[in-house]
Amino acid sequence: GGGGGGGCNAVVGFGALIRTALAELVARRQVFHSEADFQHELAVQIARLDRGVELRLERPVRVPGALPINLDILLRRGDVQYALELKYITARLEVSVGDEEFMLRSQSAQDLRRYDILKDVMRVETLIEADVVAGGMSVTITNDRGMWSETRKIGPIDEAFRLHHGRTVTGNLAWGAHAAAGTVRGRESALVLGGSYTLEWAAYSRVDAQRNGEFRMLIAEVGAGR
Repeated sequence: GGGGGGGCNAVVGFGALIRTALAELVARRQVFHSEADFQHELAVQIARLDRGVELRLERPVRVPGALPINLDILLRRGDVQYALELKYITARLEVSVGDEEFMLRSQSAQDLRRYDILKDVMRVETLIEADVVAGGMSVTITNDRGMWSETRKIGPIDEAFRLHHGRTVTGNLAWGAHAAAGTVRGRESALVLGGSYTLEWAAYSRVDAQRNGEFRMLIAEVGAGR
C-alpha cells in the first residue's frame, strides 16, 4: 500500500522485500544452475511476495554522459525505482537436490569476480546520483569459499577488491601495480565508491556434497537511509 512520497521509506521497503524473498527462496531452491536461473527465480519470488511491484529483467537504463547500464532487475512501485544487481559465482559441484541434478563448473578468476561485484555497487551509486533509482542492492551467492575468506598471500594484485567477511570497502579501489595487463583486460579502471560498505556474508544454503556444498550470500545495500 501507500502512494508515492517517502522515497527513503520506499528504498528501505525494497531492501526488506528482497531480503525476505531470498529467505523464502532458499526453501525451494538451495542451488541454481546459472546466474540467469538465480535471477529468474528471485524475480518470481519477489513477485509472489508483492504484487504491487513491477519487475524488469536485463533492463537498459540511461545515465547522462555514459553508456546505458543493463540492470539485472529493475523494481518499480509507483514512481519509485530500485536497482538490483546479482552475481552467482560457482566452485565445482556435482550434486542432486531431490530429483534435480546440478553440475556447477569452477569459474575461477576470483580476482575478476571480486572486481565485478564492487563494480555493481559503483553502478548502483551512479544510478542513484543520476536520480534514475532511489536506491539499490548488490546480491552475490557463491559456494566458492575463497570469496568470503581472507587470503594468506602478501600483497595480492586484487588487495583493494577483497571481499572477506568484516572488511569495509570505500573510496578509490585500484589493482596492485604489479597486475599484468592481460590479467585485468577490460577491467583496468579503478573503482570509486562514494559510500562505505562493511561486508557481511550470511549463510544461504548447504547441500550434501564432500566439497563446495556450502553457499553464502553477500548483500551490499546502496542508498538506504542516506
